[in-house]
This record gives sequence, C-alpha cells and structure tokens, in this order.
Amino acid sequence: MKMKNPGKYILVLLLMTFSLHAGVRATVNTPQVVLGDTITLELEIEGKLSERPNLVKVCGEKIQSTTSTTNIRSINGDFKKSITLTYSFIPKRSCTIESIEVKVDGKIESTETIDIVVAPPSAVKNPDFMLELSSNQKEVFVGEPFKVVLTFKQRHNNNAVDSKFVPFDAKYFWTKEQSDGRRFEKDGFTVTQYVFILAAQQSGVQHISAAEIKIATRNNRRNTWGMWTQGIKWHSYFSNGLDIKVKPLPLGVTLVGNFTIKAEADKTDIDANEAVNLVVKITGSGNFEDIGSLKPSLPGVSVYDEEGVIKAHIERGEYKGVWSQKMAFVSQNDFVIPPIILEYFDPKSGTVKRVKTQPVSVHVRNAMPKQPDQSIVIERADETAENTSKTPIVITDWKLPLIFGLLGGVILGVLLSLLPWKTWLSRSKDRGSVGIGDHKAVLVLLLQHLDDEEAVKMVDILEGNLFEGKNSPVDKKVLKALIKRL
Repeated sequence: MKMKNPGKYILVLLLMTFSLHAGVRATVNTPQVVLGDTITLELEIEGKLSERPNLVKVCGEKIQSTTSTTNIRSINGDFKKSITLTYSFIPKRSCTIESIEVKVDGKIESTETIDIVVAPPSAVKNPDFMLELSSNQKEVFVGEPFKVVLTFKQRHNNNAVDSKFVPFDAKYFWTKEQSDGRRFEKDGFTVTQYVFILAAQQSGVQHISAAEIKIATRNNRRNTWGMWTQGIKWHSYFSNGLDIKVKPLPLGVTLVGNFTIKAEADKTDIDANEAVNLVVKITGSGNFEDIGSLKPSLPGVSVYDEEGVIKAHIERGEYKGVWSQKMAFVSQNDFVIPPIILEYFDPKSGTVKRVKTQPVSVHVRNAMPKQPDQSIVIERADETAENTSKTPIVITDWKLPLIFGLLGGVILGVLLSLLPWKTWLSRSKDRGSVGIGDHKAVLVLLLQHLDDEEAVKMVDILEGNLFEGKNSPVDKKVLKALIKRL
C-alpha cells in the first residue's frame, strides 16, 4: 500500500488550526534594578497582529533596541502562533510601565501596568566604575563663567572592552570651553577628569542633568544548547546632577567678571589724512562675548573699526581670555582719542566697577589751518559834549551778528550764483594735486563725493585695503578717470 505524505496535512493544520484566542501580555526580565542596568520589556501577542504598537519611550526613557520573534507551538494538537516584541531601555528612576494598547485580530487589547524599582548606585558595594559631576560654585550670576568637573573612575584590572560617553545636558547654559582629559592613578583606580566652563543664560535655579557612560564587559553565559559562550554586556553608569542658583545682574549692566583694559596706538605724530592704528585689549575672566564695539565718535575724525576678537583658554582650571579690537583714525587736524570706558559687575566684591584707557593725543603735521573767530567792531561818537573821541565797541550780543551774517550770506549767494563756476573750476583744477598712488589722499577726496555711485565703490575698496587688511586690486585707469571726472 502506497504511503501518503503527511507533511502537507501538517502544513494545512498549521495554517488553519491556530488558536482563536487573542490576547497580549507584558513581562520584564526583572522589576528591580540598580541605576544603569538595562530592563527588557516583552510583549507576547497571541493572534493576528493588525498593527505594531508605536513605542518610542518607556518610563520616559528612549528605547535602546527592539527585536521581534514568531513562535508556533502545539498543545494537545492545538497549534498556537504568537509574536514576541522585545524592547530594551535603561530607567533612571523608579517608575511604572503604563498599559500598552495593541490591535490584535482587529480588536484593541491592553497590557497590565508594571512597577519598576531603581536603586541608587551606592547600593552596589565596590563598583568597578564610577562617574561624578562637581562644580566649584553653587551660586553664579547670569553670564558669569564657572567650572564643572566630570570625573570618571575605573578600577584596575576591570574587564571592560569598550565604552561610550553621553555628555550631560545643560539646557540653559553656554559651554564656553572644554579641556582635554587629564588622567592619573589614585587608590587602585584610573581617574580621568574633564573640565567644562559654563555660563548661565537666565536667572533662576537651573539644572545640569546627569552624565552617562556606557561600559561593555565580557559576559559568559549558556546558549540554547547548554554550552558556555562568551558575549558582551553593556551597562550604563550615571553621574549625579547639579542644581545651580543663577542670580540676575544689576540693572543696566551686561558684563560680569574681572577685567583690565588698555589701548595702544602705533604712532601719535602723523601727516594729514594718515591713519593712526589703535588696538584696544581687555584681559581677564568673564563674558567676553557680550562686549560690543568700543568705537568712539569724534567730530572731524573718520573712525574705522573691526569686529572684536576673543582668545580664551583654561589655565590651571580657571577660565581666562583676551578680547581685542582694532581701530583706525583719520583726520586733517590735531585730535585726541578719548578714554574708552568699560563697566562691569565684579561678583567677588558685589560691586559695579569701571576701567578705562588713557587718552591719546595725536599731532597732525601740515594740518589744515583753522579760521580764527573775528569780532565785529563798530565805532560811534560819544554822546557827551565834553568827549568827542570815538570809542570802539565790541558786539557780544549774538542777535546783531546773526542779522548781519544772514544779510551778507544772501547777498553773497546771489553774486556767487551769477559767476561761471563750472568753467573756472574745469580750468583751474589741478589733476596732479592728488596722486593715484597715494590711496589715503585719494580716499579723503572720494569721501567728499559719496553721492557718486562709482566713488562709493572705490571708497569701499580703498577702506578695505587700508584699514581691514584686504588686498583688493585697484584699477589705476578707472581711478584716474574717476578723479578726473570728479
């Protein structure tokens, strides 16, 4: 008798006789862990999974990894199919895994809640790895730089094979500087320290979250066949967090720290229209980023400035730096660069301080002569019969000179308007008085014709070359034609 193949009947049974019971059950590998341990959450689903649950976080923490497996088993001839969804996460505090809704066989099924208990790392005796966050200050002012030290300790002869560092989160702080790690040996541990310089952005109690380091260690375990295998197990170690009290600065003050200021000029005796280069330097510790331009305004003097430059570093665990700004002053007459004043709040003394530079007097050779003030003198006869001499009277009242000045100006304006100025100027213009090679003199000339579009373009090129360190090409033919036209 020919024997029939039973395989196809078994396959039919597998496809047609799955249990009609649908449901979902949630379990964890352990409900109690030490901070840094990983918890594995499993959702066992019996029935047809209509839609996977969209899990992004569990207990408020991001899911580290996900897997899924399909199982088919037979119980007393009844075949059942189940799907197991596995989620791994690292809880940072005790929490409750809320009920999870899963759509199975077109219906919504819900899991039971699960309580998770997280014990602090101190509960572990003699740990191989420790992470600590510390600060030299608990109270600071807005913008005041302060130090945060991250210390990582690992015991000698530990079995770590890899590590991943997750930095702390300082949401309302600026990170100004970070030092390279300093490593040393102490009490059977290899210690690595990192120094961070932070500055608070706003007042109030601001929190710096815990840092995290993930350590991979060798892990021996039995496989499904009962044989010992060597694998890798990851464990997270967390530091403590920090709460920093941030106080506001006094009203009207934006700088905080400790500063000194000085200004250095490259020369103080120049020719007319020659530039005096000035460098302002602010040295110390504080929020250099909030220092704006210190460019002064001087009548009769053209002042050009560059953006401030900051060079900061960590020196012996302290934040120090230099802020500098370059300026150029051009004038046809003697002038004085006034003191440049810097106002800041000193957190150590709790007072607002002011520092300033020394004034710089600049002598200009071949300066343009200034017209002296002239007083109007009127002579009139003495009204007394005894004295017939004339007495000069100096008019000090401003009304009469003003009237004379207005009348004279009107008459002079009418006369001047009748003269053929264009013809005279075209004849008398000395094109050789300004050499195109003297870019400073050319710049002064062009600054008097900023209503001309070509003059404005040439002014931008000359200013960049003279005062901003640029090396833009200057077309001599174009420049000569421009000067001739103006």
